[in-house]
Amino acid sequence: MAGLQLAKEDKIIFGVCKGLENSRRGSAFLWRIIFIVSTCTLGFPFLIYIGLALFLPKSK
Repeated sequence: MAGLQLAKEDKIIFGVCKGLENSRRGSAFLWRIIFIVSTCTLGFPFLIYIGLALFLPKSK
C-alpha cells in the first residue's frame, strides 16, 4: 500500500481526495461528498482539507 500523497492526475482542486483513493482508502467521489457535506454542516473540515493539501507530499 502506497503512502498518502497528493494526486498529480485526475484531481479537482489540490488532489487530496484522489490521493486518498490512490492509497486505497475509499473512492475519491465518496471523499469529496464527505468533505462537502461535513464542511457545510460543521465548517472545520475545510481547514483539515487545506492542511492536507499543504503538508502532504506530491506524487511522482
